[in-house]
Amino acid sequence: MSTKQDPPEVAEFHKELYSLFDSRTASASKIDRLTKLAFKSAKYYKNVVYHLEKFITRCVPEYKLTGLYVLDSICRTSQSVKTKSSSGSFSGSEYVARFEKNIEALFAEFCKVQEDKEKVCV
Repeated sequence: MSTKQDPPEVAEFHKELYSLFDSRTASASKIDRLTKLAFKSAKYYKNVVYHLEKFITRCVPEYKLTGLYVLDSICRTSQSVKTKSSSGSFSGSEYVARFEKNIEALFAEFCKVQEDKEKVCV
């Protein structure tokens, strides 16, 4: 759930992110849209990262990989933004640095899901 103090750009990202539940698979266009919204909200990159991390950790296992696709797309795009925008206040590397803080915990979530699936199979 988007918080009341979220700026409109972040609220739009949040809404679009949770609309992923409407379909079983995420299309490339949906991931591109989320990436564009993330960079539209670059001023609030901490909020965007927070919402994406919460999505990945709280969603059902079927959507965790989709969240990782969005994270990957934002990080890859931030590398190209970094080289294009040397004069602006946002270089793109802020997203990568922010995701790095909790990347181990996010991947632990993926491993946990895999362990749970293995327990069911045995």
